Amino acid sequence: MSTTIKLFVACFISAFISITLYSYLQPKEVVPDYQSLVDKIDSLNIELDILKLQKDSLHAVIDSSKVKVKVIEHWYEKELTDITNQSIADDVVFFTEYLSEANK
Repeated sequence: MSTTIKLFVACFISAFISITLYSYLQPKEVVPDYQSLVDKIDSLNIELDILKLQKDSLHAVIDSSKVKVKVIEHWYEKELTDITNQSIADDVVFFTEYLSEANK
């Protein structure tokens, strides 16, 4: 065999080995698992719906508490007005009864 043919065969073999090694050592393309991501998103949507329901129920409790506070404030103001507008004689009667109950 002539030197030229040997050189050509050696170049061909080395090129074939280089191409094979290059393609083998390249990282393989990873196909993402979209279904698991979709499932996670769906479960998060369910959690968001639950949180929205809890938020709405908390707003309802807060609103009813505000109404109760207004009722108590109205009652307190009425009682305060009644107490401050009483005569001194009524105060004396009240405290006399209070002290007689406390001494029992």
